[in-house]
Amino acid sequence: MLIKDRAEFILSSFAISMLLIVVSSNTYAQNVILKVESKQTSKKPYPIKKSTNYTSFEDALNDAPRLTRLSLQNLRINNIPSFINQFTNLEYLDLSLNSITSLPKEITELRKLKELKLNNNKFISFPKEIYSMISLEVIDLSSNKIISINKSLSSLFNLRVLNVSFNKLNSLPSGLDKIEGLRELYLSSNHIGNCNFSSLPSSLEVLDLSSNKISALGNEISKLQYLKKLNLANNNLRALPKEIGKLGNLNILELQNNELTALPDDFCLLHSLNNLNIGANKFNDLPDCVSRLSNINILSIGYTKNAKIPEQIFSIKSMISLDISGNKLTDIPNQISSLYRLNNITAHSNEFPVFPVPLFNLYGLKYIDLSNNKIKHIHNDIKNLRFLNILNLNQNAISYLPDEMFYLKNCKIIMLEENNLKYLPQNIQHATALKVLNLRENPIPDYEKERIKRLLPIVRLTF
Repeated sequence: MLIKDRAEFILSSFAISMLLIVVSSNTYAQNVILKVESKQTSKKPYPIKKSTNYTSFEDALNDAPRLTRLSLQNLRINNIPSFINQFTNLEYLDLSLNSITSLPKEITELRKLKELKLNNNKFISFPKEIYSMISLEVIDLSSNKIISINKSLSSLFNLRVLNVSFNKLNSLPSGLDKIEGLRELYLSSNHIGNCNFSSLPSSLEVLDLSSNKISALGNEISKLQYLKKLNLANNNLRALPKEIGKLGNLNILELQNNELTALPDDFCLLHSLNNLNIGANKFNDLPDCVSRLSNINILSIGYTKNAKIPEQIFSIKSMISLDISGNKLTDIPNQISSLYRLNNITAHSNEFPVFPVPLFNLYGLKYIDLSNNKIKHIHNDIKNLRFLNILNLNQNAISYLPDEMFYLKNCKIIMLEENNLKYLPQNIQHATALKVLNLRENPIPDYEKERIKRLLPIVRLTF
């Protein structure tokens, strides 16, 4: 055929006329020809644009049909224009950090919108327009002044994440139990006093109720079988229901800064728990059930006003991070060496007179915070901490540093602010990994500062 080399879509006029004669009675063939002609003449659609930098809705209007993402943060926007409905392909809309008080009805026409961020605006009520935006999967209305949310929220059956933290809610939103796909619910820093967990869906994996006014939890909490993270910090809790032991998938539990004096016996059934914070409560001693949690990796028991570390923790062999800050500790017992996996210890705001020697037997330590103590002396066995990355000794009474301290080949950050140092040893030049050295608020003379600068030319120094 004469046009074989050229035409997938171009046929000679003779070939077309002959083809029409042959297939004029064949409807299917006629449709084929029409498709060929349409391919030759139709225009390609505009390419979809994911995002770009815009300063206003008007600025973005020319690209409206092509945009899938639009971010207009912190631009002093007061109103959303009615032509928002022209952004027909939007899947993500971020209007946070503005002064918006309401939504136009036209926003409900954004049928593809999945994520809507309206945090840090001036809403005093949950926008009613949202209730009909059933494509939404993520809603962020945190840091507004919302007082209540009505049960129409249950219409958002695709919702996975809802953030209404930092508002003025007095109770849990109603209708949430109907949203079976809801995975994450953030309600921190509201005025919630009563918790009726029966109003929540059993599908929840993350629940943040921190910084409210909760004094008790109902036994309905047992329905949250899929919960992985629960934050109840900064409330008025005096006790926990035994049903909390039924949360078999719970990984992270934050209970700090409450009024707890004990934990229920069933607490030890939380076998999946690996991160527990029970600091700043009213325990006389660490509850025994904590030592039976064999998978704990991170334990925080700070600000309990204890003068010694509870012996029970030394049986938690899985621990990699321990926070014992804000107590009245003057030493650390040798038993701590049994925590051979420990690589992070935070012990600021205690009363240690010297760098605790038993820590030198924890060879795997990577992070040590002993700031705000009364440390005057550091033993030369500090050289044992060969994997140490960060050492914080701010706000102590150190006047001399051992030579061995600067042979720590992996130490990148050393904080020595507010001590009594007047000079540093010559071998600081051997601290080859050091990136940051904070010496602020020490009585170091100017000539010594210049010497230190010469010895550590590529280190970020602060005097």
